[in-house]
Amino acid sequence: MNTEPLRVTSINLQSKFVSEAALRELIASSGPNKNDQAIVAIIACLDAGITTEREIIGMLGSVGLSHGHVAMILKKNAGSEPARHHWYRDAAGHYSEHG
Repeated sequence: MNTEPLRVTSINLQSKFVSEAALRELIASSGPNKNDQAIVAIIACLDAGITTEREIIGMLGSVGLSHGHVAMILKKNAGSEPARHHWYRDAAGHYSEHG
C-alpha cells in the first residue's frame, strides 16, 4: 500500500483519510460558488480513496456542506463523457475521475 501523501492543490491527503481541517481549507480556497466548492471537495475525496456516495456525502457533510447539495452535484457531474462530466460511477457504486 502506498503511504505517500496525495497532492490536491496545496493540501496533503492520505489514502482513505482526509482531515476535516484540510477539506475546510480546500473549500475556502475554491471561491464563493457553492457548486465549485462541492466539485473541488468531491475530487479531493475521490483522490483520497473515498469513493462511495455514502462516504463522500458523510465526509463533506462533516465539514459543513449540505448533504442534499453534495448528492445533487455528485450525480449531476457523473457520466461517461469526460468533456461534460467530472467523474463516473461504476457498476459497484464507486465514483472515479476520468483519466
